[in-house]
Amino acid sequence: MKSLWIGIVLLSFSILALGQTTGAAGAAGATTGNTGGTAERSPEAGSSIGKDVNGAMLQNQGHSGDILTGTVKVDGNPLLWEPIPVTVYCDGKVRAQTGADVKGHFEFRSTQIEGPAAQQPKKVKLTALYTGCTVKASLAGYQSSSLVIPNRDLEDNPDIGTVKLTIDEHANGTALSATSASAPKNAIKDFEKARQDMIEKKPDKAKSDLKKAADAYPQFAMAWYELGMLEAQSNQHQEAKNDLMKAAAADPKYLPPYLPLAQLSAAEGNWKEVEDYVQKSLALNPDGSPQLWYFDALAKYNLNDKQGAEASGQKAFAMDPNHTAPNTEQLLAVLEAGRGDYTDALAHLKNSLTYLPPGPNADLVKQQIEQLQSAAK
Repeated sequence: MKSLWIGIVLLSFSILALGQTTGAAGAAGATTGNTGGTAERSPEAGSSIGKDVNGAMLQNQGHSGDILTGTVKVDGNPLLWEPIPVTVYCDGKVRAQTGADVKGHFEFRSTQIEGPAAQQPKKVKLTALYTGCTVKASLAGYQSSSLVIPNRDLEDNPDIGTVKLTIDEHANGTALSATSASAPKNAIKDFEKARQDMIEKKPDKAKSDLKKAADAYPQFAMAWYELGMLEAQSNQHQEAKNDLMKAAAADPKYLPPYLPLAQLSAAEGNWKEVEDYVQKSLALNPDGSPQLWYFDALAKYNLNDKQGAEASGQKAFAMDPNHTAPNTEQLLAVLEAGRGDYTDALAHLKNSLTYLPPGPNADLVKQQIEQLQSAAK
């Protein structure tokens, strides 16, 4: 009975905390871009990482050896609204993740290290820890080149080079809609104005300009998508769903709408709809993202597919060293406690306390740890 209560409470909080999970960029394998009316979205606010990568900044940091920088270049130089995920792989495992800003700049800092490297003595420099590791970017519908972090002193120049993203002609889905190329000039102009509106923190003006762009060109999938995301941020959930569905209908290969649609459906408790949107997203991009696999796990749990829920939860956890879907370990703990595996459930709950910010969620986890420890005796 105790483990059942733990599952109900934790899962209820997971649903209430939808705003903590990251969304739209994650649909493209990304790590940022909130839905659900919580965080401000703008082409510049999407990520604080890499915005000020320049020589002066690096000089001020004293060449400490705890930073790596680089650039992502996207084929065709499209107008980007959200950060592009960049990942460090060491021995085939994800070791760190960050986001390239809308100008393509990214940086990794020593505070972003996950796994064994995090336990190294502080005197070991980040560049030494990552020597020989591979850096790749991720954008659905594109193929990434690889950068190998060189075995050289990067203190004077921490720039490791450029990751190139080229169009994958065989991809099922894409993070950038091909319909944008056919938009008339007036629609493109309004779309670009909306992007500038968001940089200037004028979301209402941006919504107005996006509506003009979408009305002028109903196949403008990216305009419908950005409009839907802004409506979700303003808690206009039904309007958001309607416009996100218009984005998906305008371009069947356009991937980003499906994750926020799943997220909004989860807030409504419509778990079959959540699973449907997840499956549509996976049909376009089988790799998925941590957020997508988290919502798949949540839907499967509520549809009484515990085994499937745990498999999806483990996928989300394995590909998410930065914990961008922060409820994943809590959900795994629910599933493990439900089958009597208190040891693993406790391990997940205790680990989640290392990254959860102080507040109701962390307090709840502490309570569940106490109850699980009592139940395990």
